[in-house]
Amino acid sequence: MRTQTQTNSRHKPSGIDWLGDIPAGWKVRKLKYLSRIDTSGIFGDEMVGDIEAKLVTTGQLSMSGKWHWEKMENRFFTKDEYKKFKNIYGDIVVVKSSGSSTNIVSGKAGFVSEKEVGTVFGNFLLRIRASDMANSKFLYYFLTSHLTRQRIELMCSSTTYPNLKVWEYVSALLLLPPLETQKRIADFLDEKTEIIDELIEKKERLIELMHEKRAALITRAVTKGLDPKAKMKPSGIDWLGGIPAGWEIRRIRFLVQTNPSKSEISDFPNQPVSFLPMPYVSENGALDLSEERDLNFIYTGYTYFRDGDVILAKITPCFENGKGAFISDLKNGIGFGSTEFHVFRPKKIDGKFLYYFFASDGFMKFGELNMKGTAGQKRVPELFIKDFVMGIPKAKEQKQIADFLDTETAKIDKAAALTESQIEKLKEYRSSLIYHAVTGKIKV
Repeated sequence: MRTQTQTNSRHKPSGIDWLGDIPAGWKVRKLKYLSRIDTSGIFGDEMVGDIEAKLVTTGQLSMSGKWHWEKMENRFFTKDEYKKFKNIYGDIVVVKSSGSSTNIVSGKAGFVSEKEVGTVFGNFLLRIRASDMANSKFLYYFLTSHLTRQRIELMCSSTTYPNLKVWEYVSALLLLPPLETQKRIADFLDEKTEIIDELIEKKERLIELMHEKRAALITRAVTKGLDPKAKMKPSGIDWLGGIPAGWEIRRIRFLVQTNPSKSEISDFPNQPVSFLPMPYVSENGALDLSEERDLNFIYTGYTYFRDGDVILAKITPCFENGKGAFISDLKNGIGFGSTEFHVFRPKKIDGKFLYYFFASDGFMKFGELNMKGTAGQKRVPELFIKDFVMGIPKAKEQKQIADFLDTETAKIDKAAALTESQIEKLKEYRSSLIYHAVTGKIKV
């Protein structure tokens, strides 16, 4: 379908500063006059009710409006509840309250297609049902456009997390072309965004494969070594299997000092040191060392480490996501960071080798199985790590393995970062296309 930029001669002033000129046949209307708004859904019951149906909550919507059907929980509702809160084709559900601020300010919303008909919307969502004056898909695209998302950022209230100011949201002004133009724009965007979304999905799958390759490479190297022809011997450990003949079996507690005391730097002068909260440690071990704070300011209340240490997240989901690093290049050799890190100071093991071992599939699998605590607060116990058994090559081979993994994982990480950049550009193009189409900046 061809598009072209609209010419000024076919535009008129909208009367709204932020909107500027709009196509001559278009109108400006408030959302609440174009739809029926249900400001809250229902949660239902786990076991009791007349009708069982899928419940839609904020977690089942992706940022691009895709539904995660497999994550929807079945709940029970009375007949009256189901009649009132069930979704029909063309409904739009919008996140109004969430534990994640990103869910709110992104304008996260979903369009009810044939597959989602009969689901029930949850009480942290609001539902929009288009009137005869509006095409529901056109409304959906306008409400998920960059224009709407900018306005949401301005209208969010905030307690612990921002909450959508519902009546301000539904009173917002929208552009309304003639119905046939609305449908034409919606059909155009369906076609174009489907192509873009398919490209994004393929690239996301490519990144998943890169991550799988990276994990397999690390696991093979730290458990079997680099020589595929090396003579093997039984390790005596089921998950580990055979190990190279020259390797030893040791518990981690005999190889490291765990969580060194910050008292060892109590006599250091007050000086700038690196500050590393959890978000500054990436899932591939890279560190953001941009932030520095005076030692006296962060000496109390944070975890201490220094160059050469290995850190590992101990709380869910950071542990499962692989948050950990070999520490180097700290300001004045000292760093402080999140209290949710374990710290290990290598004594009889190469620090980089230990870091890569922590990233291996075997260690991660058993770490997840041995986490303690309630959902959302699970932690990997220090004792579990100290008692974990691993295969240890000679010091020279440890360094060879670590150097090999530095080189090979850097190649994979670079390729993954390039693919991530391509995905971001596709998302930006998708967003721009929607914005220009629903505001009449391009002729469809």
